[in-house]
Amino acid sequence: MISPSGPPAASAICPRPWNRFPGGTRRHRGTVVAVTHDRAFLSGVTDTVLEVDADTRRIHRHGNGYDGYLAARAAARSRWIREYEEWKQELDRQRRLVVNNAQRLDAIPRKMEKAAFGHGAFRLRGAAHGTMGRIRNAKEREQRLVDDPVPPPPAPLRMNAGFNGRDSERNATITALDGVRVERRLHVPFLRIAPGERVLVTGPNGAGKSTLLKVLVGEIEPDAGSLSSPGRVDLLRQDDPLPRPGWTLLEAYAEGRPGVVEDHRDELASLGLFRPRELDRPVDALSVGQRRRIEVARLASGTHDLLLLDEPTNHLSPGLVEDLEEALSHYTGALVVVTHDRRMRERFAGRHLHLEAGEIHDDKSTNLFVDISAST
Repeated sequence: MISPSGPPAASAICPRPWNRFPGGTRRHRGTVVAVTHDRAFLSGVTDTVLEVDADTRRIHRHGNGYDGYLAARAAARSRWIREYEEWKQELDRQRRLVVNNAQRLDAIPRKMEKAAFGHGAFRLRGAAHGTMGRIRNAKEREQRLVDDPVPPPPAPLRMNAGFNGRDSERNATITALDGVRVERRLHVPFLRIAPGERVLVTGPNGAGKSTLLKVLVGEIEPDAGSLSSPGRVDLLRQDDPLPRPGWTLLEAYAEGRPGVVEDHRDELASLGLFRPRELDRPVDALSVGQRRRIEVARLASGTHDLLLLDEPTNHLSPGLVEDLEEALSHYTGALVVVTHDRRMRERFAGRHLHLEAGEIHDDKSTNLFVDISAST
């Protein structure tokens, strides 16, 4: 949401505003309601970010634009981690108090000889009563902590890659295309992708970007040419397939994986993409963004030699996109990304392929691609 400044003016509702009038939104003096996943747009235009809490249904207001939102989000996670650790330590302390005082109580004699009755007996009975009081108080505090727990913060999203001992062979070829042609959609005379290489693919709509990824993963068989891809390859598609009707979220995640469905519950919950109580929700009741997270979870928990991402930021919240980028920074396998997200492009370090009309028009290595047009 963008807060307007100046006198009232006409409102504008615009999906994907950057594609419509890049840089012009700031000049509009009325209210602008923008539907966008473009973090660069959010960073350059918004003054305030309103975040709807999925649990409490409350709205949290973050100032200083998108960067302020990110800072507040990081501070909130740090606070959550600290409060969880303090809760665990206090719970452990109260339980130790119960055990230690119970041991002291056991050491107090229950019966005494008649000759021992007197002031000593009163002191022992007083000690027993004091110890039992401390036990009772510690148990009450322990029960309050148990009844009002601080849930553990989800683990950061991570993607793991295994190379079967080939990590050091940086010049070896993991994928090779020779003379590949797909109808009128794609023509690649020669392409090599090495282990651990990171490749950004850009181009206008219809340039063949998605077709290239589907050839690499083996979903499209070329009409001519050859493909060699000896490693484990997986693709995050631009549009996720609809899971089988009646499936739960957990069943959709576990599809095609070894073992029974319940074997994968803890693994999925640990990724931080879903809360444990959401795992039995029917997929039919999920939003497009939630279904997208299922596919991200399947990739994040797998092992890949070559990972292909087709518009990975589609339908994901800006916060989750930040998590995804952080996860990809730790991924050591080969990576090919097709994206219109300008911030992801600006941060991308690696090789850049530019496609037009199904052919590679530019192939270069650099660290930043800030000059790439948002329309490609």
